[in-house]
Formats: sequence, structure tokens, C-alpha cells
Amino acid sequence: MLSLIVILKKDAMKSIITSFIFVGLILLSSCKERVDTTPNHYFQIKVVPLFNGEEMELNTGYTGVDNVGYKFERIAFFATNLNANNNGATKEGALFNFEKNDYLYKGKNLVNDLLELQFFLGVNYHLNHQDPTVFGNDEDLNIANVDGLHWGWDPGYIFIAVEGKADTLMDGQENYDHSFVYHVGKDVNLRSMSFTNVTTKEINDSTHCAYLYLEMHDFFYGSTDTIHVNSEHSIHEGGQMDVLAQKALNNFEKSLTK
Repeated sequence: MLSLIVILKKDAMKSIITSFIFVGLILLSSCKERVDTTPNHYFQIKVVPLFNGEEMELNTGYTGVDNVGYKFERIAFFATNLNANNNGATKEGALFNFEKNDYLYKGKNLVNDLLELQFFLGVNYHLNHQDPTVFGNDEDLNIANVDGLHWGWDPGYIFIAVEGKADTLMDGQENYDHSFVYHVGKDVNLRSMSFTNVTTKEINDSTHCAYLYLEMHDFFYGSTDTIHVNSEHSIHEGGQMDVLAQKALNNFEKSLTK
């Protein structure tokens, strides 16, 4: 009789333990489901080039206020220490390279309203003098991803690049035979950019996108300086502090707006 009672007690204990294990598995499964079904949120910062208010395309003709025609072949710039909403989204180095990489930032962040955006126009000193091959393969600053916008370790990255052809004859005929190349870089030309209340659009339930606008008409026809493309058409590694380089950098900085 005693043996039977012991056996029954053992069976009861096994039943209780089995029940606890079963309940635990259900709870664990429930926790996993709650974690797995949490929606992801994505945030993007896109740059939209314009010419006189019209969204641009590369290799398409646009006319300035003085009837000079422009076809852009490359519009690019670097941004470093990108910071949104005080660390709502951050990126060490980003390259905008029109029609190749239109976004300064794409990340898994919940940013519904971009109240503040800060970055350096150009590449900060620390990054500018690193070996450009040491960055990760998917990083914008990796030498394989910069599309030639690097002069070597000493001068470093080309901060802004505007390239194309102009029609300066103004004879009613399309004759884009006048090349222009504006490459500005070097540490002394790093500029600090700050924007507040940037326009943000809900792309879908999980993605918000903020927009900056780059008005290339203002790059040539700035509020204080005009770049005369027929006579001021080239800046390379040398002369980064000359009048044309500073004019190009100032106009580019003012052309980038929210």
C-alpha cells in the first residue's frame, strides 16, 4: 500500500513538473512572438537637386538667367558627423553622388519629425587623413565607393564636385562644348551645416524620409557671387584657397537648403 502511495506521489510530481514546463514553453513562445512582431522603423535623408526650382536630371540642358546653357555630368558632396535630432540618427561619413547615391542617410531609426539636422560639408580632419581603404566595404568613405573623389592621403577627399558642359554662345543652337569642373576640398574648407524643422514625409507605415534641396542655379548665380563659366570653369587640387574655389564653396553651401 505504501509503495502505491509513493508511486502515485511520483506520478503527481511528474505531472506538475510537466505542466510547469508546458506553461513555460507557452510563455517563452509568446515572448518570442512579441519580439519578432515588433515593427521596424526606417529613416532616410534624401537630397533633391534643382535648377531654378525644377527637379534635375544629369545630362539634361538647363538655362541660366543670362541664357547660358548647362548640362551637369556629376553633382556630389561629402557630409561627415551627420546628426539628426541629437543622435536620433547618426552617420560618420556620407556621400551624395547624384543618380548613384541620392541619400545621405538610410537607417533603422524612428524619426517622425526632423527638428534638427547637423553635419560638416566635407570630410573632417580625422577621417580626411585616414587610409581610405580601411573603411568597411559598405561605407561611403571606402575608396572603392567614392567614384574617384579622392586626391590621395595628404589632401584627402574632394568635398564638393560639380562637373559638366556649358553652352556659352547664346546663338539659339545647342552647343555644349565648354567643359566645367569644380573640385573643392582640403581641411581648411570644411563647413558646418545646420538645419531645423526639415520637411519629413511618411513613405509608408514604417518609413519616414527627410528632404534637402540643392539649387544648382544658385550655385552659378549666387546672391553675392556669380560664377562666370566661360572664364571661371576649372578648380582642381591646386588653388583651393583662390577666389574661384571660395566662390564655388560659398555658393554651394548656400544652395543646399531644407
